[in-house]
Amino acid sequence: MPVNMNGHVITPHAGFHYTHISGDTYTQASTLPGLRGLIKIDSTDVALGILGVRYHTEIKAGNGSSIKPELRAGMSYDFASDEGRTTTTLPGTAPLSVKGADVAGLGGTVGLGLAFTSADSRWTLGAAYDADFKADYLGHTGQITAKLNF
Repeated sequence: MPVNMNGHVITPHAGFHYTHISGDTYTQASTLPGLRGLIKIDSTDVALGILGVRYHTEIKAGNGSSIKPELRAGMSYDFASDEGRTTTTLPGTAPLSVKGADVAGLGGTVGLGLAFTSADSRWTLGAAYDADFKADYLGHTGQITAKLNF
């Protein structure tokens, strides 16, 4: 529910995302006889709880066009925090199991954006940037948008 304070809008949000990635088992092809390995990839789950806030306002120009700056911040927690695992078995050998990266559960995001809308509201140009971070991880996302209303 947005809170509007004299044109300054603050919108809190909460969400939950769940993703399940099914693993599979397959036989590795080899041109050498007897070296066909059995590969087993475990399934992975992500159960992400999200809390955040968004702030934006609209600045009107004298000609009727407007600029809308926006700031975003949030935090997330992965309740599943699964680590992927792959097991390889070659003929005549013991299985070799490799564990994936230890995924941090707690993360955060910060972002900003700016949009320009024409005086007749027919088109909008915008740009946005977000940074996502966890322990030993930093991700960057940029977006440029053009919107034509007809």
